[in-house]
Amino acid sequence: MKNDEILEPGNLLNPLPEFGARISQLVAESFLAGGAKLNELRVGSRLAVTTENRTYIIEKRGLDDYYISGHPEFCPEPTKAFNIGSTWGGSMMKCRFVGRDMCLEFRTEEYERVSTSLIREVKEI
Repeated sequence: MKNDEILEPGNLLNPLPEFGARISQLVAESFLAGGAKLNELRVGSRLAVTTENRTYIIEKRGLDDYYISGHPEFCPEPTKAFNIGSTWGGSMMKCRFVGRDMCLEFRTEEYERVSTSLIREVKEI
């Protein structure tokens, strides 16, 4: 079983043994809360990601080419972003996934790690 498969509804109750109970619970909750898998978006798609403090726009410009804007310091203009994913505030990241009730995390050429407040809404625009 691949790690991605634990997100499928039929596998939520059968977590991978290498994950503890708390991690399995968080993964299941993130699936139920919803979000967007970046690798499933079409090139040209844009997401509005509303956190507790601001709204970010993520643009998919190529197969694994993303630009992000919405923060006055880290990305006031569309800025190339790397390692985009969501965390629960710790070091474990769901890569290429932007999920409600999680923190958006990404890297730019200028900033090694940017982590946001909790995501409240994810919408394709």
